Amino acid sequence: MPDVNIDTNLAEVKKIIGQDKQVKNIDQSVRITALSSLESADSQCLAFGTSRKKSQLGLTKAGVLILDTSVASQYTGPANVILHSNPTLAFTELLSHFYPDQQAQAGIHPSACCHPDATISNQATIEANAVVDAGVQIESGVTVAANCVIGKFVKIGKDTKIHPNVTIYDRTTVGQRCIIHSGCVIGSDGFGYVPQQSMWKKINHLGCVMISDDVEIGANTCIDRGMLDNTEIDQGTKIDNLVHIAHNVKIGKHCAIAGCVGIAGSTTIGNHVRMGGQASINGQITICDHAVVGGGTSITSSVKRPGLYIGIVPAQPQKNWARSALAFKKMGLIKTEKTHD
Repeated sequence: MPDVNIDTNLAEVKKIIGQDKQVKNIDQSVRITALSSLESADSQCLAFGTSRKKSQLGLTKAGVLILDTSVASQYTGPANVILHSNPTLAFTELLSHFYPDQQAQAGIHPSACCHPDATISNQATIEANAVVDAGVQIESGVTVAANCVIGKFVKIGKDTKIHPNVTIYDRTTVGQRCIIHSGCVIGSDGFGYVPQQSMWKKINHLGCVMISDDVEIGANTCIDRGMLDNTEIDQGTKIDNLVHIAHNVKIGKHCAIAGCVGIAGSTTIGNHVRMGGQASINGQITICDHAVVGGGTSITSSVKRPGLYIGIVPAQPQKNWARSALAFKKMGLIKTEKTHD
């Protein structure tokens, strides 16, 4: 439950979420002092429920619930109920309204190191110990938090927030209203080497990273610059923590990529693609619009049709797995080779 209380009522809540329908147990005088989960709510809290949380609805002490029609028809508890076609979205609107992000005070901290050739809006915020190099362009409403390093000729669009300890390499472009969380490294060299006399010769990377508007990048994610062409993240895409995006990758609009996904170089991903955690994507392939890759799935060739793609073996007791492996071997699905004397 949030530490800061609110003070609102049903009428204001309905106005914010754009709904005017109510069902059962309506008490117009009820006060709402917090937004909460079903588990931790009390009689003055508002919570939301979905079909996945039906079992918790009978136990919650929330005074107000936002439910869709199908869930509300099965709810028999005492809470006031507001109907909404998308309870999760409605709750998100309330969170944004009552608990908005705190706006940093514009200005440059005395300990920040900003090159005289950098162009920084007087409505931007540069926090303690940040480094802003030559040729950088930072627009109004941007926050560059403590200990960030912004390389030469980087462009950062309006109202973008760069959290502490982010490194953005030279010539990267970041669009408007983006969020880049702590520990990210944007624009480092890709993993490119060529064999030379039993050694590896490094391939210099001349491309950069282009990030469009409304992109969010989770903590400790790394996005490599292209070798010759650019690595590109298109509008509205959301990337979780600990994701690796290799050189020359192009990701379309409004994709959602969960934690620990790895995308190898020169792969092109369409629009509205979703990837579950720990998915691995081979290099130099294409994934079409609206494809969904299940968590832990390895994609080794291009995906040409929308749909759900899953290729994992669920965990099971070791004895069961041993029997399964033996069965696969007998069926000729597993071949064993002698690897030692």
